[in-house]
Amino acid sequence: MTGGGQTDQQYLLQRARELKDKEPYESKAWMLTANSLFPDTFSIQFESYSNEREAGNIKECAKCFQKLFKRFPHEDVLWREINVMTEALKNQNKFQGGAKNEKEEFLLKLYDELSEQTQQKVLLFASDKVGHTMKKCQLLLIVMKKFPKLTSKYGEILIQSLMEAEVSDQGGGGGGGGGPLNSYRKVLISEVLPVVIGSDKILLQPILLHKLLYLALEFIVGLVNSNNPSSWEIKEPWKLMFSILEGIGKGLGWSICKNISKSKPETIISSLSAIQRVALQTDHESDQFLQFFYCALVTCFQAIYQYSALVSAKDNQSILVEAFSTHDPDVRVKRRKTTEEPYGPLFSHGNSTSAEDPIILEFQIACRAWQLLSPSSPPPRFHSLLNQLSSSCGSLDAITKFNIDYLLQAGQFRDCLQELSQFVYSGGDKKDIPWTQLKFCVAQYCMGDYRSAAQSAVACMGNYDSLPSKSLLGAQTASLTQPNQRSRHLRFLAYSQSSVLGYCCKLLTSLLQESVGAGGDMALGHILVMVQCDWPSLQDLLAFTLHKIKKKQGLTYPLLTQYVINIDILEELTYLSTPTGGGIVLDITPGSRGAARPGTRGANRGEKEDFKMAMKKQALRSHEDVNRLIVDFLSKNSDVILQCLGQ
Repeated sequence: MTGGGQTDQQYLLQRARELKDKEPYESKAWMLTANSLFPDTFSIQFESYSNEREAGNIKECAKCFQKLFKRFPHEDVLWREINVMTEALKNQNKFQGGAKNEKEEFLLKLYDELSEQTQQKVLLFASDKVGHTMKKCQLLLIVMKKFPKLTSKYGEILIQSLMEAEVSDQGGGGGGGGGPLNSYRKVLISEVLPVVIGSDKILLQPILLHKLLYLALEFIVGLVNSNNPSSWEIKEPWKLMFSILEGIGKGLGWSICKNISKSKPETIISSLSAIQRVALQTDHESDQFLQFFYCALVTCFQAIYQYSALVSAKDNQSILVEAFSTHDPDVRVKRRKTTEEPYGPLFSHGNSTSAEDPIILEFQIACRAWQLLSPSSPPPRFHSLLNQLSSSCGSLDAITKFNIDYLLQAGQFRDCLQELSQFVYSGGDKKDIPWTQLKFCVAQYCMGDYRSAAQSAVACMGNYDSLPSKSLLGAQTASLTQPNQRSRHLRFLAYSQSSVLGYCCKLLTSLLQESVGAGGDMALGHILVMVQCDWPSLQDLLAFTLHKIKKKQGLTYPLLTQYVINIDILEELTYLSTPTGGGIVLDITPGSRGAARPGTRGANRGEKEDFKMAMKKQALRSHEDVNRLIVDFLSKNSDVILQCLGQ
C-alpha cells in the first residue's frame, strides 16, 4: 500500500497512464513491471491488452487476450469485449467479410490471430454464457462453419434446439411467429441445415431427416407463397431447397437425389419420367417411392412458382386463354376437342409462338412436372401434403391457378370448370374476380356453351376497373388469331384492361358472327360496336358485317348513335347509304318510324338529311374513350346481346 492509500497495483497503473503520451517507452516499462509483479491481477493484464489494442499491435494484443481468457474468463469487462468480437463474427456475411466499424474490424483480425484452440473456446464459452436460444444457436453455427470437425458434436444438438425453440415460442413474440415463416425456421433451413447435411462427419436418423425435409419444404413454400422472399434475405429459395433435398437424400441413401441441385429441371423431369410408373406402383412408404415423390414434388413446385412469378410480374401480368386460329383450307382440322391432343396446342405470347419464350417454356416445364404427380390417380400423399401446406402456408393460389391452366391446355374443360368453382367457393382474393370470370368464359367457350361464355365475358367486363390498367405489351388483339395447323391455339394474353376487353370483344363478335341468322340486325349492330375495340385489329369482322348489311339491303340498330364513334366505320356506313354504295337504308335513330325503301324520288330526302346529321354528330365524338364506351355498352345491354345467342 502506497502512502496515498493506493494499492501497489493502482500506483503502477497510474504511473503508466501518466507517462503514456509524454514518455511512451517509460510508460511501457512501468506496465512490464506491473505485469511481472502482478500476473494474476485482472486490471493490470487488461490494461496491457487495451494499450496494445489502441496501438494496433494485433500480434501482441492476441497474446494479451489469450492470457486474459485463460485466467479471467468470467470478468464482465472481458465478456463485453468477447461479446463485441462474436457480434463481429456473426456480422461478417452482412458486410462482405468485413465489419461495420473499426473496433469490430480489429477484433476480427485479433480473433484470426488467436490459436485454433482459443478460437474454439471463445465461441463455445460465449454460447454457454448467452441465455437467448437464437444467439446461442448463431454462435454454435459459427463454431461449425469455422471448425467443420465439430459438426458431428454440435450439429444435431443445434437442429433440435431450433426445432424445440420454434415449437415453444409459437405466437410468443420471440421470433417463433405463427407459421413456418419465423426466425428459428429461417436459421435452421437457410443456415444450419446446409452446414450439417453438407458434412460427412455426422449421420442423422432417417426419422429426423424426413422431418427436416418437410420443414424445409414448408418454409420454402411459405416463403414463395408470401410473394416477398427478399424480406427474409433469401435470394434463391428453390436453389436452397434443391441443395437441402440433395443433402438429405444423401443421408437417406436416395440415389435419384445425387447432383440434383446442379441439374436442369428438364433433365430431372426426364429422369423421373423414366421411373414414374414403377415408383408409383411400389409401397408408398418405400425409399423407391419417397425419393421419386419428393424429387418430383420439389421440381414441380419450383416450376409452378416460377411460372406464377412470370405471369404475375408487375406491369406485365398474363393470363392463359383459348385463342383463335386460321387454318389451311386443304387441311381438315376439328375446331374444338374435349380431350388432350397428341401433339398439343399452339402457344403464343406477345409476338412469339416459340417454345423458347420464357412464359411458354416455364409453363410447359411445369406441365411436364405436374404430370409426374398428377396422373389419372395421384398418390394420396400428394393431396395430403397439399392440404398440410395449405393449412400452414395459407391458400396455395399459385398452385390452384396453375392447375386451372393445366386442365385448360389438356382439354379437360369439365374438370377446369370444377376447379374454378372450387376456387370461387374457397373465397379467393377479390382482385381475382375478373381473372376467374374470364377463365369461366374461356372454359365455357371451349365446352361449346356459348351463351354462358358470353355471360361470363360480360360479367368480367363488369369488373373492368379491377383489372390492371397498364401492360408493357399493349392490347395486341390482332395476335389473338394465329395461322395454325393444330386445332387449338392457346395464348398468354396480357392481363390488362385493354387486352382483356379486346379478347372479350373478339370472342363475343365471333359468337355473334355465327348467330347472325338468328340475331338479325341486332347481332350485326352489336358487332359494329365491338369491332371498334383496339381498332383496326378486328376490321375483318367489319367487312363481314358490311357484307351482311348489303345483302339485307338495310340495318335497323337504334343503339348505333350511342355507341359507334369510330371514323372509319362511320365513313363506311355513310358510303353504304349513298347511291354509289347501294343506297342502303340505315335506321339508326332511336324511336324512329322505321326504314323503308323510297317509292318516289326525293320522298325520303328528310330522312337522308337526318342520317347525315347523325353521322356528323357521331364523328364529333370520335375523341371519346372508346374502351369505356364499349364497357358501358356491355354492362347496359347484356340482355339484348345474350338474346342474339339464343338459349
